[in-house]
Amino acid sequence: MWIGPYPFYVLGDPQLVKEVLNSPLSLNKSVHIYDIMSEVLGNGIIVSKNPTWSKRRKLLNPAFKHSVLLSFLPIFNDESGELLKLMDSFVGSGGRNLLRDMEYFALRVAQKTTMGHDKKELNSKKNSLQHSAEVVMQMFSRIFTLALLAMFPEYQEQLFEELQETYPHTGDFDLTYEDTQKSTLLDRILNESLRLIPPVPITARQATEDMTLSNGFEQSIGMISLHLLVISLALVWIYYLWSRRRYYALMLRVPGPKGLGYIGVAEKDILPLTETFFNKYGNACLTWVGPFPYYIMRDPQLIQEVLNSPHCVKKSSLVYSTISNMLGDGLMTSENPKWSTHRKLLNPAFKQNILNRFLTIFNIETKNFLKLMDSYVGTGEKDLLTDLLTLAFRITTQTTIGSQVTGHETYTTNTLMRSIEHIQDLIPKQIVYPWMRNTLVLKLMGLHTPIRDAIAIVNKTVIKMIEDKVIASDDVSKSEEANPVFVVDHVLAQLKNGNFTYENAKSEANIIIAAGYETTGSLIFFTLLLLAMHSEYQERVYEELLEWFPNLDDFDVSYEDIQKLDYLDRVLNETMRVIPPVPGIFRQCTEDIKLSNGALIPKGTHFAICIFHLHRNKDIWGAKASSFDPDNFLSDNVQQRHPYSFIPFVKGIRTCIGMRYGNMLAKVTLVKLLRNYKFTTKFRYEDLGFVVRVAMKLEKAPLLELEKRVK
Repeated sequence: MWIGPYPFYVLGDPQLVKEVLNSPLSLNKSVHIYDIMSEVLGNGIIVSKNPTWSKRRKLLNPAFKHSVLLSFLPIFNDESGELLKLMDSFVGSGGRNLLRDMEYFALRVAQKTTMGHDKKELNSKKNSLQHSAEVVMQMFSRIFTLALLAMFPEYQEQLFEELQETYPHTGDFDLTYEDTQKSTLLDRILNESLRLIPPVPITARQATEDMTLSNGFEQSIGMISLHLLVISLALVWIYYLWSRRRYYALMLRVPGPKGLGYIGVAEKDILPLTETFFNKYGNACLTWVGPFPYYIMRDPQLIQEVLNSPHCVKKSSLVYSTISNMLGDGLMTSENPKWSTHRKLLNPAFKQNILNRFLTIFNIETKNFLKLMDSYVGTGEKDLLTDLLTLAFRITTQTTIGSQVTGHETYTTNTLMRSIEHIQDLIPKQIVYPWMRNTLVLKLMGLHTPIRDAIAIVNKTVIKMIEDKVIASDDVSKSEEANPVFVVDHVLAQLKNGNFTYENAKSEANIIIAAGYETTGSLIFFTLLLLAMHSEYQERVYEELLEWFPNLDDFDVSYEDIQKLDYLDRVLNETMRVIPPVPGIFRQCTEDIKLSNGALIPKGTHFAICIFHLHRNKDIWGAKASSFDPDNFLSDNVQQRHPYSFIPFVKGIRTCIGMRYGNMLAKVTLVKLLRNYKFTTKFRYEDLGFVVRVAMKLEKAPLLELEKRVK
């Protein structure tokens, strides 16, 4: 490779490294690195070239003979005794940065053993000596072994036991050379520290003549044979770590697991792993998704503070960038100021008077759905989840784009729905398995072409639907009184006045359809499933419906009708509590934020608001938090809880724009189904397993059996 005009041969193979380091043709250090050091420290043995280096090395070798090194032991013992006194003064005073203390300790020892300065002379020259020697001293004075042992206490304890056997007394004591040879575990730990964090990360040489390596590569004069590239990478890495120092400081201040956290965790294991973290570290803790810090929470007060902070409006880039890359940058994924602008423009599309006009589509589609359900009666258990998702997709697409979408082939053949499902299946995988974002990896796994085709189908179909709507917009506007005002009508208005582009329109439509149909369809299924598992609650819902809807089979449901159903409301809320439509939401703070628990969260930290665990938190919902009980939503019980204990559609600044829409569609569908059929299942509530996706998914979707009501 090249760095400017200079060719570099970068080595990581131990055999090639051996050949270079043992060759008389590559004794000279790289001029582009070590000339800089010589300007600061002088032309000493570290930086000098042959023949100066060879002569000086021979002259200095006697100074480092074993007998001479043994004479340094009194200095080592004296200075380490002084260090112990300093360390004693730190005990009980909390966390402390020992790096500077260790640097100064190493500097004192180096000065005494090199120059013979006594302590008084050294202290008088401390500032000038430390300034001139700092570059070199920082390379080998950082005692990384202590830091690593602090991070791995099990090894620290093993070492302590070994040292306690050899040195039974605490406090200061002198060590001999023979003593240092007894600690085999300390040797291993030092070597492992040097392996993980070498004192000198790289070395560089420059060939003085042509040389051929065992891999057949011929290195020409002037080619630098070792890692100058690594130097650049090391500097970038150091800067990267330095820029993230506040995250690492946060890790030391707040509880939480160390390591990669959720990277590589199977989707079905995410919720159990999170539960383990909460049980061990409390209702808020810090974990990691690879290099990204996530402050995960199930505490309603902290959740309220985050969701209402103007510094936490931004969605987590790691999670939502994956969604926007596939479906477009809509309301679910966009950042400020785009989100605020688009939200204001789209709010009128979700006003109650507009939603009421969607009831026509709700009633027509659910009437057709009842015919399908009639065909299932008496035929045993059926997979209703797929049917309910299809119903929700048909309705959501029509209310978003308009009724004319029913004429599109991808709609009638469910190709559009299957394409969206394929995309949604991949999204959580790309979050916990980051390597799956790489095109080459997707190709090797055979996923690239299917996902590329699915994205193309979704984008082309939705754009075509919008274009058809634009062409027909004049006719629609003339008959506005006879038709619902669809979401796309508001989008078209923004297209015409220049606030939206076609890309904006497509992205908003994609997100609304994808998020709306899966969450609502799943919610309806979860409600039917839980009622099938708890027949006593299903009968109470049926009795309430019988009172307000005395006739069997199809009937129209109005907005006023669904406002009367108190018990169905409680059942629906309890369903969203134990199986929330969305298992969690994610934010990222754009400024530092101080939480009421005392945690100062630095800018850039991600928040994971764990709705699933919040809704099952025993501190809020009691010992039976995981059980299904609609009485949790009796008014007296609701008033006793924190207002952010229950957030199925999120709360705060970025509350879900489709909350009332989803609630209305679910109620209309449930009214008709539960009035006409009794649902049963052989699947046990205790055996439910959950898989994290954009919307909640069951590990195994139970089958339901339908029985026609006779009255």
